[in-house]
Amino acid sequence: MANSSFLQSVQEGDTWPELVKPPVTAEQCARYCGASGDFNHLHYSEKAAKAAGFSDVIVQGALVMGIMGQAITDVVPNRLLRQFKVRFAKVTRLGDQITVRGRVTKIELVDGERVLFATLEATDQNGEKKASGEFQLSLAG
Repeated sequence: MANSSFLQSVQEGDTWPELVKPPVTAEQCARYCGASGDFNHLHYSEKAAKAAGFSDVIVQGALVMGIMGQAITDVVPNRLLRQFKVRFAKVTRLGDQITVRGRVTKIELVDGERVLFATLEATDQNGEKKASGEFQLSLAG
């Protein structure tokens, strides 16, 4: 649920509210395969993953991106989101617990609209960066 009180007082340099997810499960990966249409064997077949050099199935990058998106939309309604970009850094594995942290980098007028710019980073339980990203959202609300 969106947290509109955060937006009322947000300033440049503020920390974006943290999102901590439970460890990623095989069932979650399988369900994401169905939801996304991404049936790459690396996401559900241990045999295929091992043949490709991984120790086990790997989590879809888009699933991690979705978790990062949730870190945004838990705070603001998705209608305010203007741009969202993600860069993947490392493979996410089953059992990894993803934490998303962010920071507001600037707030400025763009074409007459107040826009917030922020960065995000998704890490696992060991602090290893899995993905980083940036987003822009309207503060016109």
